[in-house]
Amino acid sequence: MAKVNGNINASDRVDIRNEGSLTGDVVAQRISIEDGAYFKGGIDIRKPAASEVKASEVAKAAVATPVHV
Repeated sequence: MAKVNGNINASDRVDIRNEGSLTGDVVAQRISIEDGAYFKGGIDIRKPAASEVKASEVAKAAVATPVHV
């Protein structure tokens, strides 16, 4: 079981799995919280900048690593 106390700032996605625990704020483009996971904090969903969207269309192979809790 992973346990995080503190804020997370991710470039793409945060996954909180069923045995995970996160106490803190999350800034990310996407977030997933499975049944059974514990989360206490705020969520700020950020859209990618226009330059990031254009770059991802050109280079689909560049993928940000998800953060798993």
